[in-house]
Amino acid sequence: MAQSMDWNRRKILNIANTLSQRYHKTRKNLPIEIASLQSLTNEFGVEDGQVERWISDVRLWSEDSEDLNIKRRAFHKEEGLRRLWEEELILVREMKQQWEYITNQLVLREVASQLNDNVTENWVRIRSQVMATL
Repeated sequence: MAQSMDWNRRKILNIANTLSQRYHKTRKNLPIEIASLQSLTNEFGVEDGQVERWISDVRLWSEDSEDLNIKRRAFHKEEGLRRLWEEELILVREMKQQWEYITNQLVLREVASQLNDNVTENWVRIRSQVMATL
């Protein structure tokens, strides 16, 4: 607690010096940056108005970039939903095919069982007839 109070006290005492140093550093760099911009405009042969339009364009692109991120996120969500719907459709089709296969197998087993029963009954009947004649 004492350390944080001491730190806050030093911060308050030094704030004027810190702000003053930042101000002087900014004032020193300002002419350098102005000269750099002037050099750039001279290099490309553009007027100040064109630079202002470029700045405006960059700001618009920045806003578009935010819109683009939102659109990109919405697109990915929509694509994810579309893939899930397609997956659901595929699964339903596969389940239907599996169900049809299983029911066909059951029907075939039932038919085979009935045929087997009929064959067995016929065999027993024929055998009985043959045995009766002997």
